[in-house]
Amino acid sequence: MSQILQALNHVSDHVLLAADGDKGGDGGGGGIIPQFTPALPPSLSGITGKVLGWATGIGIALAVLGQILGWSMVGIGHSTERAQLATRGKSSAIWSLVGGMGLAVASSLVMLFYNAAKGGN
Repeated sequence: MSQILQALNHVSDHVLLAADGDKGGDGGGGGIIPQFTPALPPSLSGITGKVLGWATGIGIALAVLGQILGWSMVGIGHSTERAQLATRGKSSAIWSLVGGMGLAVASSLVMLFYNAAKGGN
């Protein structure tokens, strides 16, 4: 058992993982996977921000419209004693709220991952 534990402790000396660089000092970074930092060209950077901004703004405006229509369906359904209309209005109000939150968060997440991949440059 102790031979197995000793062998496992020294595995990293003999195994080169795909993402690890070898310690050969050849200046090429070593390893099987080449060094790469993904980045958009600067000309696309501004366009991407504009598209995400417009998509978020339009999506949130549509979510607000969904809220208004959903709650009006609830009011009309309750006052005219149509339970199905009120139920559909409540569910549409909830789903438009969830959709609006998803749209607001999606743009922020895309820009967060883009800036993280850029490396803060």
